[in-house]
Amino acid sequence: MPDKKDLRVIKTKINIESTFLRLLKETTFEKITVRMLLDEALISKGTFYTHYLDKYDLAEKTVTRFLNEFRNSIQERLNGVLNKKDTDSFWNSLLKTLNTIIPELNLLKKIHTENINVEKSMRQVFAEEYALLLKQQNIASQNPAMQSFIFSTLAMSYLNYFQENPCITIYEYVKALHNLSGQYLIQLNIMEKQHK
Repeated sequence: MPDKKDLRVIKTKINIESTFLRLLKETTFEKITVRMLLDEALISKGTFYTHYLDKYDLAEKTVTRFLNEFRNSIQERLNGVLNKKDTDSFWNSLLKTLNTIIPELNLLKKIHTENINVEKSMRQVFAEEYALLLKQQNIASQNPAMQSFIFSTLAMSYLNYFQENPCITIYEYVKALHNLSGQYLIQLNIMEKQHK
């Protein structure tokens, strides 16, 4: 059983992070100050600096927590594929995850620093987890790095598209992409024959 001090620390960090996210809804990251965080979270300067060096440290730790939760979610979905769970529960679970992460993702995308690029970090998580899936399933690939890059790019593009078109399933998205790539291959073949 965690002691009361641990619970207080957890609650304080949750309060500061949720206040930070709430402020990101209202203004840009650049305009957020530690003073604003203190006033909104109703905490002292000492309390804030016990947990964070500055607002940049807070942003990095918030993004790291988000990415860890995101990675766990991706691992859970890919393990579902590995364990061949029924597709209905997989899609429902994926949809629930998307609807949960998108609001926070949109807020964290507003943070632009030298060390923080949320979309790039998410693509990296997708690529790493997909590469691990290929390895676990012993799927031979001529170029696993390229395949992981394509998967991560596709996953992120779907995530961005889904925000504006939540009725489009990933199946419909991939099917449209497949049709488009087929048309593109036909055009490439025609061009190649013309140059011979």
